[in-house]
Amino acid sequence: YKITIVVPDKISDEKIFHLKASGAQLIVTRSDVSTGDQQHYQSIAKKMAQEDNNYCYIDQFNNTANPQVHEKTTAPEIWQQCEHELDVIILGAGTGGHLTGIGRYFKKVAPHVKIILADPVGSVLAGAVKGVNTQSGPWKIEGIGHDYVPATCDLSYVDDVISISDAEAFAAARALLRKEGILAGSSTGVVIAASIKYAQRLSSPQKVVSFVYDTGNKYLSKFYNDAWLVENNYDVSAINKEFDYV
Repeated sequence: YKITIVVPDKISDEKIFHLKASGAQLIVTRSDVSTGDQQHYQSIAKKMAQEDNNYCYIDQFNNTANPQVHEKTTAPEIWQQCEHELDVIILGAGTGGHLTGIGRYFKKVAPHVKIILADPVGSVLAGAVKGVNTQSGPWKIEGIGHDYVPATCDLSYVDDVISISDAEAFAAARALLRKEGILAGSSTGVVIAASIKYAQRLSSPQKVVSFVYDTGNKYLSKFYNDAWLVENNYDVSAINKEFDYV
């Protein structure tokens, strides 16, 4: 299928190169504008579909198929593979589709399982969980966090929230590679950092599920690159020590 993908300019070069190599047409937009702005990537995609019937606007932030597929497939797979022994699921939210689908399933099947949101500092989702209106701020983590609560993100399923900074996410992802040999992206870093923080405050063992969302191959030019970290005012040595867990 021919596909046109509208993306914000903060996504990594590797993602852009991969999509172009696969034959996709890319439109790169500003990432420093809020949802609803005419230059926001969602607004541009929606306008293109309205003006040209050849486009089908998938609208992942409002499409009910998004959470439904996770309720029907992802969540039952987790429950089965854990052999029905599970205490906590820690996850992030971009569209919030997998949070909603997983939360909806477990509240029906195993309501004792806690759903904990791992959210980037700067995202408004953490504040929304706590019932607090917060101002969105910039963050460099890709794929999760938001400046509003999407229709596909039902935060009523969230039992707790842990906010993670860019530096903590980068540190956790790099530690995951050093310690476990798993090369993952920055959104995974948020979830792993939150999982480690959650585990450190436990007084007894629990079974916790978290996610590796994507491959770190898409971020080699960014937070896996020491020069990029320095250029963006991060302390490389501190990041390498932050989550030096055993």
